[in-house]
Amino acid sequence: MKTKLIAFLMTGTALMLLGACTGQKNNAEADGEAEVHAPMSVPYSDVEHYFLKNGAELPADPKIDTQEQFDSLFGAAAVMGDDDDLPTQVDFENYFVIAVALPPTSQDVDLEDRQLLDDGETLTLEYSVDRDDEFLTFETQPLLLIAVNRHYERDTVVLSEVTDD
Repeated sequence: MKTKLIAFLMTGTALMLLGACTGQKNNAEADGEAEVHAPMSVPYSDVEHYFLKNGAELPADPKIDTQEQFDSLFGAAAVMGDDDDLPTQVDFENYFVIAVALPPTSQDVDLEDRQLLDDGETLTLEYSVDRDDEFLTFETQPLLLIAVNRHYERDTVVLSEVTDD
């Protein structure tokens, strides 16, 4: 009798555990909704000493995937100084570039990268534009280039200007 009681209790416990393991994971999945993840910060490095070539227009997608595409859009800027002032070399096998360019202007303008965020589906580059009251005697085209490891590559890249209020 004792053996039957123990077997009955063990069977009941096993069924309860099995039911708990196969239950619904969360309400969002049960309702067919996608699970929402908080965006995480993605590391990147600045790509410096380049300019947007005359007549070149950035494509609608700000992601540059190949050296050929990069070379067709950007030229190396001549900079006097030490070796630290050489144009940044990008290894396109392991990295891709995200580009932001503003229209040509004679106003002193700086583009500053703030952060790169990944929500699991989309990369969002947040940047700010600092416009000085000073005007230059020539036109320049503000440009921001960053290199991102392909480990973080997503199909969609979004540019988001952040303003300081």
